[in-house]
Amino acid sequence: MEFNNLPLRAFAQHILDRADAAERAELVATANVDHIVEMRRNSEFRSAYEFASIRLLDGVPIAKLAQWKWRQASHKVAGSDLLPAVAGIAGKRSQRIYIVGGMSAVAEAAKDRLEDANPGLIVHVDSPPRGFDQNKSYLEEIAARIRAAQARIIFVCLGAPKQELFVYRNAAILPPGIYVGAGAAVDFAAGNVTRAPQGMQRAGLEWLYRLAKEPRRLSHRYLVRSWSAIPLFAQELRERRVPQAGAE
Repeated sequence: MEFNNLPLRAFAQHILDRADAAERAELVATANVDHIVEMRRNSEFRSAYEFASIRLLDGVPIAKLAQWKWRQASHKVAGSDLLPAVAGIAGKRSQRIYIVGGMSAVAEAAKDRLEDANPGLIVHVDSPPRGFDQNKSYLEEIAARIRAAQARIIFVCLGAPKQELFVYRNAAILPPGIYVGAGAAVDFAAGNVTRAPQGMQRAGLEWLYRLAKEPRRLSHRYLVRSWSAIPLFAQELRERRVPQAGAE
């Protein structure tokens, strides 16, 4: 599976340029260690990744592995960074962004903060109820709202694998555009969750910061699931170098 390798701002620009020309619902997947583990056990999630038009390196371990294999610099691009970066450029173009996910109050706060920070930007938000992804009529309603909003860039903040499967399973009814699986990006945009200090991010310790902030929700992911990726990483390191897409 190939991954794209461009810095944050270049990716944001690429997504904006590609959005207007998209002829179908295109998925942007942001791979972290947990996604790699999930792909190993969930074949449909892996199919969603294979369906994705763009795959980003979201996480220092993934970026370092890619750097070793590619023998060149690799760029970590997180969905939580991509949302404000895209919003900054979109505001200058008076383009629209649609956010699916987050509690209603959180989504509205994200909308207000993004629009205040980026004059000219229009943000639409949609906070679907639990179990909406099993309701065909509700899925059609979401597709209709995205179409009516004339938004071509949609951040799907439902958490993995739900957000990727939402796009993959419903691509036939979703309006053309770029759909970014962005996890907690809506929470960060709302100011509801804070990012780790830059030093911890650069050192690959953002997971530790988030674990300290949300131990109940994240302890299993970081202290149990993530360790099962070690054999997969070891296997990658033994294999020959492979070419990557979208290199600088």
